[in-house]
Amino acid sequence: MIADITRDGMNVTPKIDTLTAEGAKRSRPMPAGSVVMAVSGAVGLPAILTIDACIHDGFVGFRSLNARVDPTFLYHYLMINRVRNSAQGAGAIWINLTTDQVKQFMVPIPPYELQMLYRTRLNCIGRAIHSQRQALGLTNNLFASLQHRAFNGELTSKDVERELVMAG
Repeated sequence: MIADITRDGMNVTPKIDTLTAEGAKRSRPMPAGSVVMAVSGAVGLPAILTIDACIHDGFVGFRSLNARVDPTFLYHYLMINRVRNSAQGAGAIWINLTTDQVKQFMVPIPPYELQMLYRTRLNCIGRAIHSQRQALGLTNNLFASLQHRAFNGELTSKDVERELVMAG
């Protein structure tokens, strides 16, 4: 479902809906690790499936990618070009991309080693962002505690000096 990819981001684990026998006939199975992209609703929004799933006609699935194409690289390329890709859509009420339009996308394929370097750097940046978010959470908690103590008259000048030394 479109809501699965808008909820999960890059790596999506579909869980909003299940298939009936009739629905399975109208859906297309995609293996885990496949890149999919919404062509209606959140037009141009890509995702990588973390589990085997089925897609409906609101998606295109990039099947049988060349071994020289890393799914993470393709995901980021599609994400960077989302606005341009969705601008190609047509429709009066709902904007949609057709399969033929998607087939016309030109995707540069750098050497696989460069794609892996890109992925490695993304992972490093992701770890740094995670670490900074954890540090920000800790800082916010400490500040809230300090405010609570200050507004309840529980804070002394000695406490402030100790906190400054520990923070510095």
